[in-house]
Amino acid sequence: MEDLIQHLKQLFDKFLYLVGIKQTPEQILMNHLKKIQLLIEAYPNDKNAWLSKGIILSDLKRYTEALECFNKVLDMDPNNVDALTKKGLALFNIERYEEAIKFFDRCLEQNLFNSSAWFNKGIALSRINRCDEAITLFDKMAIVNADDPLVWLGKSTVFAALGKFEEAEDCYKKAQLPL
Repeated sequence: MEDLIQHLKQLFDKFLYLVGIKQTPEQILMNHLKKIQLLIEAYPNDKNAWLSKGIILSDLKRYTEALECFNKVLDMDPNNVDALTKKGLALFNIERYEEAIKFFDRCLEQNLFNSSAWFNKGIALSRINRCDEAITLFDKMAIVNADDPLVWLGKSTVFAALGKFEEAEDCYKKAQLPL
């Protein structure tokens, strides 16, 4: 009976999407993108609008266009940590890991306690086979904040990539995330 109810819910959701009553996540993002673009046309120097546009484009996996937006923000505010982080992530997502690391480093120059920048840098290092450096980075991060789950999640990810599954599992447990 529960399977039938679940199936009917899925059919109803599809119906709502088809008739336009309910929007897909992509449609919602596209609508937000249109609104942000209007804001940018009215206020071309609004760095928050450019940042928002870049984030939406990244969510839509349009990373090259997103990079242009983050560059606009950084032209206006070279130390904008949000733009530095988002640009690093966009570069990471198009597998330009060396460049991404540079932007994560710039984030860390602004805020040494930015655990997201540490995490992303460590994962980027592991993607270019600099796993020992990534492990060292996560060890340093643990000294600063051993309670941060990103420390242990990152270290676990690197150990798993190295095929060291026991170490990966131990670190994952320290992250205190559900299996």
